This record gives sequence, structure tokens and C-alpha cells, in this order.
Amino acid sequence: MAAETKPATDKPAAASQPAAAPKIKKTTRTEASISGLTSETSDQFSTGIKLNHTAGPKKWFFNAGYRLSKTRTYSGDKTNETKIGTYSLDSQYRTDSNGSYKFISGTASIRDRSPYTVTYGDRTGYWMLSGGYGRTLWKGLEGEVSLAGVTIYDHGTDHRVTPVYSLRWKRGLTDSLTADGYAYFVDAFSSDPLVDSRINLTHQLSDYVSLRLTYRANNMLRPIRTKSGWDKAIQISLVFRRTLTN
Repeated sequence: MAAETKPATDKPAAASQPAAAPKIKKTTRTEASISGLTSETSDQFSTGIKLNHTAGPKKWFFNAGYRLSKTRTYSGDKTNETKIGTYSLDSQYRTDSNGSYKFISGTASIRDRSPYTVTYGDRTGYWMLSGGYGRTLWKGLEGEVSLAGVTIYDHGTDHRVTPVYSLRWKRGLTDSLTADGYAYFVDAFSSDPLVDSRINLTHQLSDYVSLRLTYRANNMLRPIRTKSGWDKAIQISLVFRRTLTN
């Protein structure tokens, strides 16, 4: 008697699984800086924080700072003190695409002075909100064109909507030395263009600590000791940094 054979059964092929989307690398860098100087006639202190986040083609950064300057003059037994506080902000959200990007940005540089004087007033500076288009011009150099709403404080308040042109740069000079900065140009083609600029030279001392030299030049912010012209400052800061990647 022949052995009974069982009919072969075909197992259904396993359904193919869709390929998993590549994981987007996210990097967040946090920096905190501090600087100070004191003497018999003046005290100066500044602090700042910078957040920089990258997730694929989307990036944002937030850079805020505060500088406090107190100067003292003496007349007999009387001491006169002037307090000047300067707030700064540089922030941007952008989406990159093949060497170009679209962005929205918020920027400010505002100085408050007390006590009030007729000569200097109590507030000077500007803030603006802008949106536009940027492009890599050269390795480490970007150019931007935007339309901005700008508010300027100078013995009154001036509101305007105007094109703004800007440059941003960042480049490694050596393994431990980096240069970066920006420049904003408001009413660039007028007879009296307005400029806010900053240059940083950062020397990395370790993975977490750096020494930074900063030069600022700005004619949108009335100088401390004159009624008009350029406000210029040089500052040395200690910078603490932390980077997270996931």
C-alpha cells in the first residue's frame, strides 16, 4: 500500500515592509558668556546666551546679551552715577535648500540710560522683524535680502518698512581659532546708511571653555559719551559651551 503523501502548501509571502525613513540628526549647542571690569570710577559687566539648533534642513539660533555700565563722577562729598544698560538680540529661523535658504529673523540693539538728560535722552537703538532669502556666497559667507519692519529710537520713535541687506560669516582659522560675525545694512543705498555689525574671534581652550574677543560697530545706537556717530566697543569674554546630539 503506497504511503499517503500530503499536498504541499505554499506559505504566503511575508508582506514587504516600507523602508524606514532616515533618522534626522539633531544638534543643539548652548553657549553662555560672561565678562566684567571694575575701577574706582566705573563698573562694567556683560553676559550673554546663545542657542543654536540644527535638524536636517531646518535651523534656528537665538543670541541674546546684556551689558551694564556704571560711571561715577565726584564733586566734593557728592557722587553722581550714570547707569547705562544695553540689550542685544540676534535670532533667526531658516529652511535650507541647495545652498540657499528662506528665513524669518528678529534683531535688536537697545540702550537705556538713567538719569535722563536732554542731551542723550533715555533710550536709543532699534529693533526689527524681517523675512527674506539668503544664499551662500562663498565658503563660510552668506548674503541675505529681506523686507523688515524697523523701529528706531533716537529722541523719539521712528517706524519704517524697508529692505535690509545682511552678511553672515563663520570660518575656522586654525584647529582652535574661529571667526564669525554679522553685519546689517538698513537704507543701504541712502546718503546715511545705518549699520549694525559684530566680529568675534573665539579661541577654544577645551571642549567646554573658550576665550572670545568681540568687536562691535553700530551707528544705530547712540554712543555713550557723544550725541551722534558710531558706537564702538571691544570686549573679552569667557565662554562656556555644551553640545548635544541625538
